[in-house]
Amino acid sequence: MPGDASRHPAVVVMVLLLAAALVLAACGRPHVIEPEPPPPAVTPPDQGEEEPDPQEPRLPVAGPGETLHPLTGLPVKSELLERRPFLVSIDNHPRARPQYGLPQADLVYELPVEGGVTRFAALFWAGEADQIGPVRSSRPYFLDLALEWQAAFVHAGGSPQHYAQIDRLPIPDIDDIRGAAGGGVFWRGDDRRPPHNLYTSSQRVHEKIRDRGWTLKPALPDLWRFALPADLPQGEEAAGVAVRRPGGGSTAERFVYDEESGLYTRYVGDEPQVDGGSGEPLQVRNVIIQLAGTRVIRGDTEGRLEVDMVGSGQALVVSAGTMREARWRKVDRPSPTVFTEADGSPLTLVPGPTWILVVPPGTEVEPLQ
Repeated sequence: MPGDASRHPAVVVMVLLLAAALVLAACGRPHVIEPEPPPPAVTPPDQGEEEPDPQEPRLPVAGPGETLHPLTGLPVKSELLERRPFLVSIDNHPRARPQYGLPQADLVYELPVEGGVTRFAALFWAGEADQIGPVRSSRPYFLDLALEWQAAFVHAGGSPQHYAQIDRLPIPDIDDIRGAAGGGVFWRGDDRRPPHNLYTSSQRVHEKIRDRGWTLKPALPDLWRFALPADLPQGEEAAGVAVRRPGGGSTAERFVYDEESGLYTRYVGDEPQVDGGSGEPLQVRNVIIQLAGTRVIRGDTEGRLEVDMVGSGQALVVSAGTMREARWRKVDRPSPTVFTEADGSPLTLVPGPTWILVVPPGTEVEPLQ
């Protein structure tokens, strides 16, 4: 046939060589994979910052010009913590109730005295009250607290053991019975009979501290931490606590917990103990029960006590509807009393007012159900 390739062998050879060359050329060229272009970026619509849940509990936060109070965990004006605190001995005899000024105190101690009754030592630092009292006499273990806080000490007299020590200690002494420093600080009320009617105010005390040149900017202590109730160390559930001291029928007391408010109301007997100024029950967030060695002073005809505020021992913490074990230690009289959890970690409380009950061995402490 005229078009048959067998008749043109040269053409066939050339076509085959050309095809082979094309194949070889294709095999020798690298195969490059080009990436696909990225899709255009899509900017999500601005949702704004997520609003916090107003119902979610939060720890207090200090605002401008404020500091979180180291004793309550609540914001206060910073300038109030730059002044010298003062400690007041306050009567707790049944005839001295209701007291004035305890809700405004930054920290309240309750200490045993002779006769099976107790007395309060109220620390005022940022807190202010127009009427504080009734002011009563001191015992030497009250001086341990005044030294601890570098506080001026406000009282009306004291035991012989108190006076044997006070003049040797660096404590600004505001005494209604002895010395000129008490002038103009106290007044007698007509609401009850002496000695249960002596009062003072935070304004008068701070004025006296300034007039006597006793001003001092104290260091802020770091005694305990603050947390929300859900974050407290685990404890025994309790609707409150009952405390009965040895021989102290009139001072049997209860702190009854209200879950809705998170507050403990103080009862003496079956009645809530109230503030004389507002008529409202005395309420706190935390109660620390500090067990301290206590004994009658040998040879004291009035049965006055020695209380071991220096040393170490057991404690209980009542807070947020629970009760748990703790420990305390105080190295010497000027040193702070340091409370810890039972395992030695820093003590944790909920923000708010705290009372410390110093109790002797043999005190009955019963969780309420």
